[in-house]
Amino acid sequence: MKTSEILAKFNDSTSRIARAMRRFAELYFGNFSWRPPGWLSRTAAGWGRFQRAHPRLILSAMIAIFVISCGGAWTWNWYSHLPKPRKVSAKIVPIEVTKLEKELKFPRLVIYFSESAARLEDLKKPSVQGVRLEPHLSGAWHWVQGDILVFQPSEDWPADQKFSVIFDKSFFPRHVLMERLIHETQTPPFSIAIKELEIYQDPTNPTRREISATLELTHAVDPGELDRHVQLTMVGGSNIFSANDPAPHFNTTYGLHRRVAYVHSSPIALPDQDDFLKLTVTKGVRTAQGGAQTRDAIEEKLRIPSVASMFQIDSIQTTIARDKNGEPEQLIVLTTTADISTRELAKALQIRLLPKRKVSEAEKEAEVESSEEGDQTSEDSGASNEETDSDDDSVGSQVKETELWKSATDVPDDVLEAARPVVFAPVESEKPQGRQHAFRLRVESDGELYVRVNKGVRAFGGFPLSEDYSAVVNVPALPREVQIEGQGGLLALNGERKLSIRSRGLNAIEYEIARVATTQINHLVSQTEGKFQHPRFQVSDLFNEENISRIALERQPIALENKWKANYSAFDFSEHLRKPADGGSERGLFFVTARGWDPLTKKPIKAAKDSRFILVTDIGILTKKNADGTHDVFLISIKEGKPLPNLVVDLLGKNGIPIQSATTDANGHCAFGSVEKSTREKTPVAFVARNGDDVSFIPYAEGFRLKPKW
Repeated sequence: MKTSEILAKFNDSTSRIARAMRRFAELYFGNFSWRPPGWLSRTAAGWGRFQRAHPRLILSAMIAIFVISCGGAWTWNWYSHLPKPRKVSAKIVPIEVTKLEKELKFPRLVIYFSESAARLEDLKKPSVQGVRLEPHLSGAWHWVQGDILVFQPSEDWPADQKFSVIFDKSFFPRHVLMERLIHETQTPPFSIAIKELEIYQDPTNPTRREISATLELTHAVDPGELDRHVQLTMVGGSNIFSANDPAPHFNTTYGLHRRVAYVHSSPIALPDQDDFLKLTVTKGVRTAQGGAQTRDAIEEKLRIPSVASMFQIDSIQTTIARDKNGEPEQLIVLTTTADISTRELAKALQIRLLPKRKVSEAEKEAEVESSEEGDQTSEDSGASNEETDSDDDSVGSQVKETELWKSATDVPDDVLEAARPVVFAPVESEKPQGRQHAFRLRVESDGELYVRVNKGVRAFGGFPLSEDYSAVVNVPALPREVQIEGQGGLLALNGERKLSIRSRGLNAIEYEIARVATTQINHLVSQTEGKFQHPRFQVSDLFNEENISRIALERQPIALENKWKANYSAFDFSEHLRKPADGGSERGLFFVTARGWDPLTKKPIKAAKDSRFILVTDIGILTKKNADGTHDVFLISIKEGKPLPNLVVDLLGKNGIPIQSATTDANGHCAFGSVEKSTREKTPVAFVARNGDDVSFIPYAEGFRLKPKW
């Protein structure tokens, strides 16, 4: 086929495609008219003449262009898959501000490399050459490991300073090719923080007061630098400084490394009206090293009270605290805005127990309606709350919401006069003057307390309480609690076998008795830690007393005559010491949990709970570890106080199999060899002694102590 025919067919195909696209465009977009510019028409005509004159040249050029394009694509693909040199990158950890300590430890400059980049001989050197900082800073470079380079400065870093880390080419081995040899970092900017701003009252001179402020700086400054930037101004324009006191009304002293500044004002006089003092540190404070400046001003305000408002009662709250014997006691805590002796404040304090507020007929009707709605809601939600334990730890109040006063302004004078005075006693504090004051009282009744502090009482410095302070607070409710008396975990088998229980505010106690199988002593010891009478399972979610015990529940009613006083009862182990009907190995090892029980809701009270591990036995065990790792074991009868001869004592391993066994002599003594090298399943866990059905044990590990209950 001739070249002209090929070109003719190509042009014909192109023309048909162009006509089809033109018809498609006219169908959707309409007719467009376009006339080419003269230069384009002339170029097209010239190209047509050249094409007709040299058809073979045109085809050869097209083939050449195609071949060159394919060759170029292949060449680029070949070049892109050539092995490239592996370059090592470096990352500089940001430099921190030097921590303020008595002995300054300047932070290191740490550089992490993407792979090992150190010469082998440099790893052992205390310092290396070939790397430097610009600008210069005294210190030494050394490799921590092959990919970590550290610069340890011998002076502090200047603030807000750019540093360049420059490596010599010869610093790295020949095979290490770095991405770049110059890296940059910057130190933190210089900043100042106001840590404290307060009115200081001289404890030895009640008439002397001043403004005290503490400033913390990230870098040291020259003496006198802060004096040019610190300003004390009154927002409201009050004049608290003496007319004879020239500006700037303060002096500055410096603390540790001149990075802590203390600003003390001249003596101040309280204004006639409350005002605010503003402490400002303007920007531009310069560091002693490098001359970096703070970028922003900082300020903080302090309320300056007037003479009339200097001393006020800031807050009041009631709380329950424990005395040295662990007994709860009711407290009222008052917080004041100025220092005063607690005993001095007690002279102006009155506390009265308010009677119940009389409820109007309208309030009674509203109460009936709300109670009916509440009953309906309770019925609807009863099913969903059936499994929810009660967690209220306080003795419930019998006073209805409508019978409460809630505010001191609601209490009429005649009701206040009829209210019963409450005796109280101040709780001594360590300081003679203070701002938190506690008063101990004893009120065994539900209701509210009316607390009044009479005006006129004066705080330290002669500041009077300008107005009576009155408040109504609830009587502090004593917590509902149950406690197993005593500290030990041992009960005599032939004794009363009873636990003394103290409770408060409970109508019933639920006991959970987890009787541990004697075949599980190895697990009991190896899976717990802590004291013998209070062992804690190491991973209680996976392994606890449920894995080694039979568990029984027993509920005991309490004759609750006074919910404010402690009740004493006993729990008897006798029934739980009987041998199981199925011949189980359980005997006298118990996890006992006593918790409050609400007979009305039939739910346990989670907040009132105490637990104890109890061993009921007549076998007392005493162990003595010798210097060579051997042990002497002595058995004695708890009832008779005499040695127990001819009893077998086993030293159990972790798997429950005895490692060694021995029989006591006439003195109740037996000896065990050293087992310090025993490991894995033979790790010793406990000495176990048996006398018929009576079983006793003591953990092998040091730190466990077996205390009798008494």
